[in-house]
Amino acid sequence: MYNILSGVNGCVAILANVAPKLFSAWVRAAREKDFDALADIQKKVDRLMDILWIYSPFLATTKAILVDRGLFAKDLMTFPYLSFPESKKQELRNFMKDFE
Repeated sequence: MYNILSGVNGCVAILANVAPKLFSAWVRAAREKDFDALADIQKKVDRLMDILWIYSPFLATTKAILVDRGLFAKDLMTFPYLSFPESKKQELRNFMKDFE
């Protein structure tokens, strides 16, 4: 929402990979100038940003989510990056329930 109110035409939305329906609704609300919906969605986006702190690098987190949803076969990473830890996968699943 901050970008739209600032007059930008687009952005690189890394979080859209893990919550595409949320961001599709965000774009739709922006196109329709539905500022109440934009404000509600922005609150969810702000909460979703907490995912960036669950594990680094975020690419490993993204892959783990996409594997969990059946969209990727494996969440392998190449050196020097490590795959998302098994010990954190349930925490990640619980967190993502709010954004499905």
